[in-house]
Amino acid sequence: MRTPLGLLLCAGLVLSATASPARAEAPRKGLGLSATTIPAELTRQVLDKTGSSWYYTWSVNRIQGAPQEYIPMAIAAPQGAAASELARTSGAPALLGYNEPDLGWNGPGQKVTVEEALSPSGWVNITRDLPSTISLGSPAMAMNGGEASSWLPRFMAGNPRVDFVAVHWYGAPDLSAFKSTIRAIHARYGKPIWLTEFGLMDLDATGANPADAATFASYGATIAVKGSNASPNRYTIDEARSFMRGALAWLEGDGKRYVKRYAWFTPDPRSVNPAVAPDLLWYIASDGSVHLTRLGEIYSRADR
Repeated sequence: MRTPLGLLLCAGLVLSATASPARAEAPRKGLGLSATTIPAELTRQVLDKTGSSWYYTWSVNRIQGAPQEYIPMAIAAPQGAAASELARTSGAPALLGYNEPDLGWNGPGQKVTVEEALSPSGWVNITRDLPSTISLGSPAMAMNGGEASSWLPRFMAGNPRVDFVAVHWYGAPDLSAFKSTIRAIHARYGKPIWLTEFGLMDLDATGANPADAATFASYGATIAVKGSNASPNRYTIDEARSFMRGALAWLEGDGKRYVKRYAWFTPDPRSVNPAVAPDLLWYIASDGSVHLTRLGEIYSRADR
């Protein structure tokens, strides 16, 4: 029996449409979590409950048993070659560069000068054998993309290989300042952005805001009070929630054009740095399981 040509064409169109499912969007929402100081059974729960699709650990150590996409980091110059090799052999789509080399808050040997980074023993140890199929992130400055210092501009002036700019943003719950800073960084370098740390921060804080005391007590979170808590955090959990809602709406809206990935910075509830106390996403319940804070619940709903 002969089939009309029109029916054959229609059938072909239907078959081609059903045979080619829609392409999944690349991971966007993630988290930075320690693979050494927090047990893996906790970090796996945090990743699952926040709905994170990728993570990093400020190291070349992945979280055992975590199915989410792992992005390794060359936290400082000595780890460059090892991190590059891991990215190549693990199938990672990207590699994060130095973490806050301008201040070296991560420990001895992790403060890197621009001259050291551009020397034969610096950034080139990352890029030498790194294929173009693996995207490489810039060094991430300690505060707000390094706009307040000359480290990143001087580094970028040396024309190193950088495929995207890794940004840290901390400050007051000022959504306008948050967006304008990121826009300025994108305009300056013309590259995609990964917002690998962001949240509220009060560097002068020696304890949590008194308005949040009952909430932290209900979470069983331990605030690492410094001294007599003469200077409690100026910002509250409610302000963090409001800021996060606005930031996520922008990141999943207009900012999505150039901010390709983002990761809120959450402290460890077992010892919360008072400077970032309002940013807590999770806590450990009495039965040992991970629960989300009200802020964590907001984050869990992003990009869903």
